Amino acid sequence: MLLKFSFKLSLNLKEKIEKVQQKIKDSSAENLVVTALDEIAWLFNLRAEDVPNNPMFFAYAIIFADTSKNSHRLYIAPGRIDTDLKNYLNGVELRNYSKIFDDIKQDSMNNYKTWISPQSSFAIYNSITDKSLMINKPSPIRSLKARKNEVELKNLRECNIRDSVARIRHMFWLENEVKKGTVTEMTSAEKLEQIQREDPNFKMKSFYSISAVGKNAAVVHYSTSQGDNSKLTLDKIYLLDAGGNYLDCTSDITRTHFYGNPPSEIKDAYTKVLQGSINLANIVFPTGVYGRELDVLARSALWKDGLDYGHGTGHGIGFFLSVHENPPRTSYSSRSTDDEFFEPGMIQSDEPGFYEDGSYGIRLETDIETVKADTPAGLSMEEKLTKLRTTMKDLGFNAVIIPSEDEHQSEYVSKHDERRAWISGFTGSAGTAVVTEKSAALWTDSRYYIQAIKELDRKYWTQMNASESKTLKIEEWLEEQLSPGQKVARNAKLTSISSWQNTESQLSKFKLSLHNPNEDLVDLIWPSDERPLKPNTEIKIHDKEFAGKTWQNKVEEVRKKLHENGADLFVVTALDEVAWLFNLRAADIPYNPMLFAYAIVSNSTQELYIDQNRIKDSIKRHLDGVLMKDYDQIIDEIKNYSSNEFKIWISPMSSYAVYDAVSNKSLLVSKTSPVRSLKARKNPTEIENLKKCHIRDSAARVRHMHWMETQLKNGNKIDEKQAAKKLEEIQEEDTLFAMLSFDSIAAVGGNAAIVHYSTEKNGEAVLTNDKIFLLDAGANYQDGTTDITRTHFFGQPSRKIKLAYTKVLQGSINLAKVVFPTGVYGRSVDVEARKELWKSGLDYGHGTGHGIGYFLSVHEDPPSVSYNSRSTYDEALDIGMVLSDEPGYYEENEFGIRLETDLLVEEAKTEFSLGQRKNLKFSPLNYVPFDKNLIDECLLSTDQVDWLNVYNSQTRTHLSPLLDKYPEVKNYMMEKTEPFKYAHAYEYCPTFIRLNKSARLNSLPTTLLMILVSAQLIKLLF
Repeated sequence: MLLKFSFKLSLNLKEKIEKVQQKIKDSSAENLVVTALDEIAWLFNLRAEDVPNNPMFFAYAIIFADTSKNSHRLYIAPGRIDTDLKNYLNGVELRNYSKIFDDIKQDSMNNYKTWISPQSSFAIYNSITDKSLMINKPSPIRSLKARKNEVELKNLRECNIRDSVARIRHMFWLENEVKKGTVTEMTSAEKLEQIQREDPNFKMKSFYSISAVGKNAAVVHYSTSQGDNSKLTLDKIYLLDAGGNYLDCTSDITRTHFYGNPPSEIKDAYTKVLQGSINLANIVFPTGVYGRELDVLARSALWKDGLDYGHGTGHGIGFFLSVHENPPRTSYSSRSTDDEFFEPGMIQSDEPGFYEDGSYGIRLETDIETVKADTPAGLSMEEKLTKLRTTMKDLGFNAVIIPSEDEHQSEYVSKHDERRAWISGFTGSAGTAVVTEKSAALWTDSRYYIQAIKELDRKYWTQMNASESKTLKIEEWLEEQLSPGQKVARNAKLTSISSWQNTESQLSKFKLSLHNPNEDLVDLIWPSDERPLKPNTEIKIHDKEFAGKTWQNKVEEVRKKLHENGADLFVVTALDEVAWLFNLRAADIPYNPMLFAYAIVSNSTQELYIDQNRIKDSIKRHLDGVLMKDYDQIIDEIKNYSSNEFKIWISPMSSYAVYDAVSNKSLLVSKTSPVRSLKARKNPTEIENLKKCHIRDSAARVRHMHWMETQLKNGNKIDEKQAAKKLEEIQEEDTLFAMLSFDSIAAVGGNAAIVHYSTEKNGEAVLTNDKIFLLDAGANYQDGTTDITRTHFFGQPSRKIKLAYTKVLQGSINLAKVVFPTGVYGRSVDVEARKELWKSGLDYGHGTGHGIGYFLSVHEDPPSVSYNSRSTYDEALDIGMVLSDEPGYYEENEFGIRLETDLLVEEAKTEFSLGQRKNLKFSPLNYVPFDKNLIDECLLSTDQVDWLNVYNSQTRTHLSPLLDKYPEVKNYMMEKTEPFKYAHAYEYCPTFIRLNKSARLNSLPTTLLMILVSAQLIKLLF
């Protein structure tokens, strides 16, 4: 029997179909084949009982974008639709269930562009005869269904409260009956269902209840009906995971109980699981966050002790449908390509746990709703563009895309390679310029938005904020500017493989074509007397006492990777990888001790492609056994290897020109560079040197801090440039200093709100007692690379600034003290740095952490810490990796705060271990005091105070010997590292009782002592 669903409980059929039709049109499809039973039930507002514990029925459906030619179709067994339902389904053609495959084939033969879900059966997929007309991506109904509408949300909130009352009644009954010794796993589950059935809207259980005593509770999917039906006793744990399908909701609740006096082990484990459940339920986060990025909140308390659980933390929940619904899902191990980020209206479970095999199990599950949180010289520009457009026209191009990169896809480029900066006037390190015959536009992200506003000449350029979803993509903009058949130029040497392929694919949709010109168009117009020369700096050997390994050792490690991956040779294109591999350093790239070169490592040879005039005798001796070739030969040599059927491995981060040189793509190995991974994991010698290097650099920073405060107290004027220059002078005293690791950011007041503020180009603001001062600076030494940010206030900060600084500090500490198992990515722990800000509706637009090289690039991949990182080339955090910890907060034109400490990934010693998995932690490398003047001690937790005090103590231990010859500086450092007290020790810290509006749906007590309250009281509370 089919049940028509009341319109009072959901949107009507017409409204839902119209929404689906719009999605079909938006995807340029003509029809949608609906195969999932819960999607059909949701769409047609029909329910049945064909599937155990799921109010669904067997059917298929096809929805058409245009019903002028075809009616929507419902495929169902004959006789199941009575007269009333036929009238209800007016306009929907009813067809025999078995006809679905024939009809799909016929639609395909009629050239219908058909959309099917990847979760459809192969039989459905195979029914489409012309796969070129198929759209294969997640069903739009899946997304619509997951975001409950206001009618559904109102009903499910009320329904979940009634279900909660049923659970509390059952818990009260249990406590009395357990003492009598008469309750078994089966009778307990049956009693709960009996109570739930008293609700007139109850239709069925939402799954087979898991009622488990003692060791049975350690079996995550324990079958109560097939188990040993153990009795509930006072000395064993009891877990009950149960839910109901009501007309107005689907519920899924787990609580774990102990009716006697629990052992301390169980009590501790329960508390950690509860902490995880609360942490997840209490998080405030921005849009665009996926469940996998929040999962760490539920696990961190367990991870600290080396514990974990093997299931996901949360799954989506339907509305009188399936208890397991996707999206959303919360699991750090989820790599699903069809996952979706959290949005208002999504319902999911929050169910961390812990299981001791053969002994006991704990799980606490609460259904939660995602809700919107209430939170507080040369050529002029005209001449440049005129020359470029003339050149475009002469060469037959209608537009040109000008990227920021050089041939090696470097983050920083030499002045010689700053084509995009020269043509546009925008000097930020990231951005893409596009010029057509009549228009010019620059795309950059939110990090450089303010800088671009200041630098772009709006008379000639349109600024495009790539971080905003409403902004047209480059290809979309070109489609508006150009006509079908026109040509777009882009230098393949300056373009990554993925970027080229994506641009080419998108342009082809608009009947535009992408071409690689013989010469770069900007190069053709950039006057030689204006253009800086290509770097030709001295190449030096990076001795083994610093490198820890010879280049021969490193090449053999790469060869081992070649063998493991079935490749004959690897093309090394990244400059930091070439420098690291051959233990060479130079200064061709600003702030990066690298040299322009390519390399090829084969199973028997190693080749270096470089300007051979740069190779002096000492370098030749160092590189004995390396075949030297000219830099410009690399593309031809790759083509030659390819024509001789060598299996060539190139990194996906290589340029498209390198990729295109491999003529036989069947012999191409396209995987992340083996050098990249080896380089990221510092060897023991590098780690030992790094620790020494960072301590020396920390001492330089403390000397500089003392100098700044002394100058201000004496009434001396210091501007941003002078402050940055003074730090560099102090760092240069170190005999191993080589260069800065980036252009120092010294920023006063509103300038500090510009994440990538250029002190070099501006830098005239004066440090004062009434404005914030941010200093982000680092250096390259022969024994390490540093990157430290501290924010200062030399007078009395406002409450607002102090609050923001403290929240940023809390985030920095939270990340620094996290413990996690191997296999965890940086994106999974990013929430630790952001959650204090998120609670107040605040955030920052940059990543929290980036990898740091070893006397190489200050930005090194892997690792990275960024919840919105979608890189398929990211790697899990691992022992020996070095990364920054740099949360921040910025108010445009007012102030900016950032705190950055470099961390080393090390093995953590925990009370428990996870089998063969190691537990990891972060250890600080640099020790620079935080500004106590900006810290609100009342906000700090006990753990945060403990971490700060340990950090300050270690700062004293490490820096004191280096500051002995500067007694005033040492006294200053000791003053800045005085221990903090806990909040309750400060008389001025108020005692807060904070009442939050909770987004929980099931509001059950989670302590071991339960108090029964009336249904009327529950209604008042919620």
